[in-house]
Amino acid sequence: MRNMLIIAGALLVLAAGALILFGGEWFKEDIAEPSREAPAPREGEEDAPPPNAEEEVGNTVAPSASRLDEASVAPRPTLADQLADGARQINAGGPIRLDEMTMMTSASSAGSRITYRVEFSRRLTPRQAASLRELAASSNRSALCAREVTREWIAMGAEVEYAYFDPTGRRLFSTPVTSC
Repeated sequence: MRNMLIIAGALLVLAAGALILFGGEWFKEDIAEPSREAPAPREGEEDAPPPNAEEEVGNTVAPSASRLDEASVAPRPTLADQLADGARQINAGGPIRLDEMTMMTSASSAGSRITYRVEFSRRLTPRQAASLRELAASSNRSALCAREVTREWIAMGAEVEYAYFDPTGRRLFSTPVTSC
């Protein structure tokens, strides 16, 4: 969930820039694509703990003694494991509509790289794509470096990439971030 918020925040900055750059033309309905959003989870379905995994104490929930023992001896996940988990979390949530024009459709990881796929629902002119590439590179780096978890990933050697695609699936550009 935390990874989804990080990514959504970075891409919302990009969307705001697109509005500034292209104004009303950005939202013309001439090339509309239907929504592919997954249905929202039912109440209580998303974060419910497994039965008997935790004990309730007063108004707070505390881990059971056996879970505390496991946590103290469990090794810290490797960077590759953390990135793979981040990609799984994004994919489990289904597509994320970022604005009228963009949707994060998936994430993948390989070793020390995590890639977020972002699709535009409308065609872009070469000039618009070039402007968005510059804006995305700057805003994605700022958003990623402002968050502790992604700063840690990058400090550990991660490459966080946003790959942008047009409605036909053609890759327009990507913005890899390797340093803060």
